[in-house]
Amino acid sequence: MKGRHCHGGRFNPVGTPALYTSLRMETAWLEAQQGFPFNPQPLTICAYDVDSEPVLDLSNPSSFGELGISPDTLACPWEDLADKGKMPPSWELAKTLAARDVAGIIVPSFAPARQQATEILSSENGQTPHLHVS
Repeated sequence: MKGRHCHGGRFNPVGTPALYTSLRMETAWLEAQQGFPFNPQPLTICAYDVDSEPVLDLSNPSSFGELGISPDTLACPWEDLADKGKMPPSWELAKTLAARDVAGIIVPSFAPARQQATEILSSENGQTPHLHVS
């Protein structure tokens, strides 16, 4: 969680802890390689038993309407926007969901292979879901 806390991520600004996970090991590897699968970076993969609810599934665009978001919200160029001092829509979404006590979201992966990934958000009060690493 420290890397995303220090550098920010698609769904968390710098200073906001978040755990980026995957439902599949292959997706975790692709995500960690940041789009460069033929130049592998050092990586440790472990399994987590996450005891936290609710987790919102945003992998199906049919659920977007009730939240008032679009696929562009999830896929926004967050790094570019943040570098320009603008608030990425994905950060706004995460802030809104955390205020509603949503503990995590399932989203499509943004790695080239496009698998599903799970993001664990910290709540507005700074509480992080209970995690067990195995």
